[in-house]
Amino acid sequence: MNETDALIGLLRRKNHSIPLGLRYWLWFKRQILHKNAVLSMFANKTLELEEFSVLIRRLMKGVPTRSRRNKSKKWKDTLTTDMVKVLYRYHKSLLNSDLDWVVKEGKRGLGVFAKRKFVWTADHSKLLFGIVCGVSADDFSVLSEKKYPSLFTSRNTGDGILFGPACLVNHACSAELKCTAPTKRGVPELFEGFDALRLKERNPKKAKKGVVFEKNEEITVTYGMSRKDFMCECGKCEKEK
Repeated sequence: MNETDALIGLLRRKNHSIPLGLRYWLWFKRQILHKNAVLSMFANKTLELEEFSVLIRRLMKGVPTRSRRNKSKKWKDTLTTDMVKVLYRYHKSLLNSDLDWVVKEGKRGLGVFAKRKFVWTADHSKLLFGIVCGVSADDFSVLSEKKYPSLFTSRNTGDGILFGPACLVNHACSAELKCTAPTKRGVPELFEGFDALRLKERNPKKAKKGVVFEKNEEITVTYGMSRKDFMCECGKCEKEK
């Protein structure tokens, strides 16, 4: 079951704890990253916000909202403008032409792959950020039963959901990167109120020299935690089967 299908039942309820920010991310994945014809309109291009807005608004029919009842046109226009700014932030992190990586299908679905040889830096960590949103215990329980793929638990945040660019970076036991603890310090613009995590070098010694990714190599991260029903399919574990 994919993420959107797992959320459908909750979103139809009158009361739920699923924030709009998460729904914006899932819309971006479903309507752009998973559709090759649409992805080609945005991938490997340098777009200013105005140019991006023109392209994205053509796709924005039935955009996520809290409720459409008794809402003015001005309110809906403001919400759409806010959503465009968030989606543009994702474009700059994943699809812009000057990035060192591309998003494409791999053996384990969507992944992030090096476009050219590069050395990992703090700037890369800022781009491939993840956002953690808390959800109610009841909603978390429902999503756990449905095996929602991006559930996240930490001492800092409790039970919640991870979304954003970092979600596209697949796990590998031998990965050179790991996740930082989520924190409200340094949360990217437009995501105030949430917690954020970054990807950083796993080995401090290698961090000084710089972790190098070769052209076409998949960028991976070690999750650093056990997940219920999680079956690792990284190259190292496949060889040990």
